[in-house]
Amino acid sequence: MIFDQENSRTELNASYRNGKDSFAFSPSSINKHTTQRINATLSQNRKMGSVDVSFGFQTDWQDIVSTDRGDHQTISNAAFILAQKEINHLHLNGGIRIENSKKIGTQLVPQLNASYKMNKLVLRSSLGRSIRQADFTERFSSYKLSDLTPGRNVGNPDLEAESSYNFDIGADVYLSKNLQYSNTLFFRQSSNLIDYTLTNSDAIGNLTNLQANSDYLYAKNISNSTTWGNEFGLKYTQNIQNGRIGASLNYTYLNTSTPDSVVSKYIANHPIHNLNGSLNIRYAGLGLNVGGALITRNAEAVEAINAEIRNQYAIVNLKLSYTVSDFPASVYIDIRNALDTRYQEILGAQMPGRWIMGGIRWRFNHYKIQPIIY
Repeated sequence: MIFDQENSRTELNASYRNGKDSFAFSPSSINKHTTQRINATLSQNRKMGSVDVSFGFQTDWQDIVSTDRGDHQTISNAAFILAQKEINHLHLNGGIRIENSKKIGTQLVPQLNASYKMNKLVLRSSLGRSIRQADFTERFSSYKLSDLTPGRNVGNPDLEAESSYNFDIGADVYLSKNLQYSNTLFFRQSSNLIDYTLTNSDAIGNLTNLQANSDYLYAKNISNSTTWGNEFGLKYTQNIQNGRIGASLNYTYLNTSTPDSVVSKYIANHPIHNLNGSLNIRYAGLGLNVGGALITRNAEAVEAINAEIRNQYAIVNLKLSYTVSDFPASVYIDIRNALDTRYQEILGAQMPGRWIMGGIRWRFNHYKIQPIIY
């Protein structure tokens, strides 16, 4: 809902989501979950001299009913203010968000972005903090299961919020009207990161459903982690008669280090090298999209459960569509993992092979509410 006035705009956005799912860990162990989420944001945008200001409030309510995690609710509220200002070719954008919930208390999240444009070059940088509180899985996984089998993931209801400080600096170069090059160097210092670490049950004091002197993957706040990397991108676009061609090539290098004494499950389990690209062709009503990625990462394997993370693998996706002229509908066929690559991103979780889907996309016109103010 949007209310426009002469020097301001007020917006109210709200959403509701309900989901049901089940997971069969074994024929005798089937976990069922029902989740709900309500999110609402009220904001106002104003012009104050030469500064554009936005401020408002946000609330987020979540609920879960689960056979293995129990029944829980959480609510968080936040207030925020953002400001933008241009000084010649310099664009500044900053903001502060104050977030509060019963679990994480009150947290301050600042952010500052700057960019400077000169001819065909844009220099940019950002600095800020981010937080994330533990979700229901990290806090309550296997919470309601009795006499839990060793080796399983178990949640920790006493987890603190993750906190990260982020910095990046980069440049965009417009080599021509059709060709753009970009490069970004980034760094992140994180604390209280949440991951599952191998822990003996005798050292876990807030759960009562574990077997004595047995090891479990217990959710913990790892002391810290340092991540740095580089992103390179090349983008090309060209208008043709009755259509358009677009292509992109991207490369990301990522390096994460954690304390040597901590054996975690997920934090450093990410691609080290990621080379990906896409080709988009539109001609008359036809559309063709080809996208793919070549991934290189540290290999892992556990033969007993047929689990393997390969050192290198490639993924290719294809999509063909047709849009009827002057008609708000299009049909498409989408082929994911067209090469039928067998791979795992998390040890033991096999990713889908080749799968094909198709459908019809219909575009509906949308209208903005313009109230009459007397």
